[in-house]
Amino acid sequence: MCKTIHHGKLFPCARAASLYDLGIGKENIEYVDLYSSDLKKKIHSFLRIPYSNACNYCSVTDEWRNLRAGY
Repeated sequence: MCKTIHHGKLFPCARAASLYDLGIGKENIEYVDLYSSDLKKKIHSFLRIPYSNACNYCSVTDEWRNLRAGY
């Protein structure tokens, strides 16, 4: 929905960035380190993922959710 840049990382949304900062699901939250090598390739792959694991923690709407929360 709304990509977010936070502390040099590109996240799928602001909630994903917040979850990452809080350490909740940190090992599963997708992001791109904007200081990494082959950045163009990583961003391209990142933008092609169908959904983020952060969606499992979202309570905004169930309309677009691909997995049930906590799955």
